[in-house]
Amino acid sequence: ATGASITITVAGDFLMEGPIGSLSRIDVPGTLNGGLVQITAGGDIVADGEIRAAGTSADGEGGTVDMDAGGSITAGGRINVSGGSFASGGEITIGANGAIVLAGPLDAFGGFDGGFVDLSSNGSLSTTDAIDVRGVSGGGAGGGVLITTSGSVTIGGRIVAAGAGSIVEGGGFGGDVDVDVGASIFLNDIVDVS
Repeated sequence: ATGASITITVAGDFLMEGPIGSLSRIDVPGTLNGGLVQITAGGDIVADGEIRAAGTSADGEGGTVDMDAGGSITAGGRINVSGGSFASGGEITIGANGAIVLAGPLDAFGGFDGGFVDLSSNGSLSTTDAIDVRGVSGGGAGGGVLITTSGSVTIGGRIVAAGAGSIVEGGGFGGDVDVDVGASIFLNDIVDVS
């Protein structure tokens, strides 16, 4: 019912990859609660595979993915902590002393409530795919996205924190998106908190 917990701690770099055409995967889903994946590196983190800690049933709550690097973080695969249609999305926390480059989607959507995505960097940060913290069921509430950097931020993928409505449940509630940077913000896609 509850996904496993995986904690990886290294003094140097952490590299997650796979052979060409077949990405590696860390997978800790749960029917009631997604699991926990925590990766801490003194150097850089490169995560090109999929990391999933989702709730897999209608009542399944999303889990937690936490990455912390003394250097930079590059994530090219999907990170999925989504919840079921009657549950909440989970939490994704990514923090780096250096730059953060996110080329894959971050899925923290849920039925009633979207999850939370917290991205923080002492350098720059860029995204090229979606950050999804929607509340997808009728009357649901969007989740939250917090981006904090000392350098510039480039948003190259959609940020969706909308809450869904329905005739039966009524309107949903939009979520919160907070971007606090020390330099410039380049917004190249839509931010939707409807």
